[in-house]
Amino acid sequence: MPYIPTGKILAKPAKPARLYYALYPFLRDRRLARPKARWWDEILAECEEKIWSSNEGDGDVYLNTKGIAPQVEIYNRYHELIIKQLHCLSDRIVIFQNGVVPDMSDVQPQFLGIDHASDRNRLSAEQIRLFYRHPEIDSTRFVFQPVAPLIVPYYVNKGRAAAVFINEIRAANRSVPGKWKMGIPVRRLRPYAKGKRGIYKFSPAMFDARLAKQFYPRENERKLDRYCQFCRDLVANAFVDYMERARIGQDVYVFSMRKSPSFKIIEKAAEISGRRLHDFSKIMRNKRYPIVGECEPSSLSILENAVVVLGGGEYARDSVRAVPA
Repeated sequence: MPYIPTGKILAKPAKPARLYYALYPFLRDRRLARPKARWWDEILAECEEKIWSSNEGDGDVYLNTKGIAPQVEIYNRYHELIIKQLHCLSDRIVIFQNGVVPDMSDVQPQFLGIDHASDRNRLSAEQIRLFYRHPEIDSTRFVFQPVAPLIVPYYVNKGRAAAVFINEIRAANRSVPGKWKMGIPVRRLRPYAKGKRGIYKFSPAMFDARLAKQFYPRENERKLDRYCQFCRDLVANAFVDYMERARIGQDVYVFSMRKSPSFKIIEKAAEISGRRLHDFSKIMRNKRYPIVGECEPSSLSILENAVVVLGGGEYARDSVRAVPA
């Protein structure tokens, strides 16, 4: 599995300043959509106080690098670079998906906030297999966008899943010390090189108050509810900006369990931006969360149908084409 330095893992909802700074390039020019609640404004003020400091002599405002962990600086710089390039997605079919995915275990799978290139990411592996079954479809027309704190869209081509903005990752890496760089791996259906640096990892507890209360039992439960909502709202606002820059049309395609925080985030982003949520995963409304979530065969067949319809391919459930295991 790719290696992620512990300091770069976004984990605790009660420390939202790191998330706010990572997403700041998407948020700074926006009037943030927010609930009319004093606690929300107080958390935002807390974030800004940790990020910015002022010089009383000249009144200028400076970045307070001591107020946040320096490990997330790379995320801010990467986002600063990609906002200038998101327009290149305007002619692609962007599918937003759950940023928390099951690992490769069939017995008791874990749900992880990991990037597409991790060899534990079950969903990206299934997407590679999907396009093996449909060689008639131009897979590069499709961009999969996990709903995650680090915005890394990817596509599938020639049996691998690769980040769309690899050049921007490289450029961001040149600007930070070696140990805080991001990885630039691609996903293939074979064992991963040991010790290779990954792109990102985050804890699902950042957005899910139920998990947060399990992971941080000493924290005030009401406080955790508010911090998790604040984190979800930040990411939703960031994706509103993303949709505008990427020139996403009126239909927002989403493939995610409806009870997941990812679905709630992208649903909120679509509502704020006045777009329609085109949910082709309606079958996944069941109350019991399937053991492998979006990677259940019935769920994957819905994704496959959607890709075939949008891509103009020929659906072949029992394709004889060899698909890597």
